[in-house]
Amino acid sequence: MPTSLSALLLFVVLQLPGLVYVLVWERKAPHRRPSAFRETAQVVFGSVLAELAVLALFFAVHAVVPAATPDVDRLVREGSKYAISHWVSLTWWGIALLTAATLLAAAAAWWTAARPHPSTQSAWFHLFADRPQRMAGEYGKLPEARVCCLLDDGSQMEGKLAWFSRLSSDVTDRDLILLAPLVRWDETGGEQALTSHAVCLSARSVRAVQVRYEFPAAPQSPLVAGAGEEPSVDVGAGAGEDEGLTIIDPGGAAGSGAGQATGSG
Repeated sequence: MPTSLSALLLFVVLQLPGLVYVLVWERKAPHRRPSAFRETAQVVFGSVLAELAVLALFFAVHAVVPAATPDVDRLVREGSKYAISHWVSLTWWGIALLTAATLLAAAAAWWTAARPHPSTQSAWFHLFADRPQRMAGEYGKLPEARVCCLLDDGSQMEGKLAWFSRLSSDVTDRDLILLAPLVRWDETGGEQALTSHAVCLSARSVRAVQVRYEFPAAPQSPLVAGAGEEPSVDVGAGAGEDEGLTIIDPGGAAGSGAGQATGSG
């Protein structure tokens, strides 16, 4: 552990690449809630790998163009004497190497987050992120997800998906947000169009989820009927009464809701 204030500050600064890696990765990939030990290990391990890679590149440049880099031999032999007399160049080189390591860690996090392992994907992530991306690669356009949630009181809420929790576990402590046009259905009032712009639903009250993937229709030519139309793509055709809808149990309640179709789409 650092024994002085300057050593402590240096230790914290050197952990910057690993911290950036974890922050970028959590924003893009499905993730669990790690323990304090595991999160600290990720930061330290990511920093060490990024800094070693940048140092290897630095020594490669130093071997080819030694005059353009600090004199490593003198720095090792003379220590603080050389550092004090060349503190300006060493400071700028230190900032450049730390910046390069941080950017490398961010790029690595971005690349790995775009390729999450199936074992880290929750059912929501598979339906709302992984599946649309696969369809975008197949059809050349990212579809919109139209979601209908069967709630634990028997009612249903339907809207366009805006956001969902990326926790990798199918737990009840997570939410999703639906945007207008919003439709609510229950046995007493039937189907009702809501005036709200958005609604937030907790997985704790959701029994099952229906998803329909739709491509935004391109503007039609007035001379050619149906020109530019994009068909909507349904998942799980023949599921219950609403053909073309997939129902999954999101982990918000009892698993008995999985595989049962609701009366709304």
